[in-house]
Parts: sequence; structure tokens; C-alpha cells
Amino acid sequence: MRIVHALALFVLIASPTLAEPVPERPLPNYPHTRATDLVEEQFGEKIADPFRWLENDVRTDAEVRQWVTTENEVSGAYLKSLPGRDILAARMKQ
Repeated sequence: MRIVHALALFVLIASPTLAEPVPERPLPNYPHTRATDLVEEQFGEKIADPFRWLENDVRTDAEVRQWVTTENEVSGAYLKSLPGRDILAARMKQ
């Protein structure tokens, strides 16, 4: 139920911000994600899973840890640039 309340609060707070014209900004330039040729058979169907390696634990797999760190840096920079973020954060702290 808290999720519903939080979502309703977000919509109420963000609505005025969302109504304002948003200047175009370029989408984040995400780093390349390595894909493999892994194909498994599941219930008689061949299923490709090229990104299975990303299911490895970030605590034990340096490649996955680096991928997650880089993705978080790119995403974080983009999210910080969105308008209304500080207003929403202040309201949520109330």
C-alpha cells in the first residue's frame, strides 16, 4: 500500500513539472555491452541468452562489477540532469 501512496504522491508533485515544456537533451551514451552466442534448449525450444554473463554476482565477477559501475555512472549523471528532481526529493523528505 505504501508503494501506491508513494506513486500517487509522485504524480501529484511531478504533474506541474511534467506540464512544462522539457528542453530536449541527448539520451545517455551507454557503454557497449558484450553479447555472447549462448543458446540453450528449454522445453524443446532453442533460447538465446546473450547477456547471461550479467547474471553473475558483482561481488565475485570483476567484469560484471565494472559494467554495473559504468552503467550507474551514466544513468546517475542523466537522472541528476532531469528537472524537478530536487523538488521531488525535498517533498519526499518531508
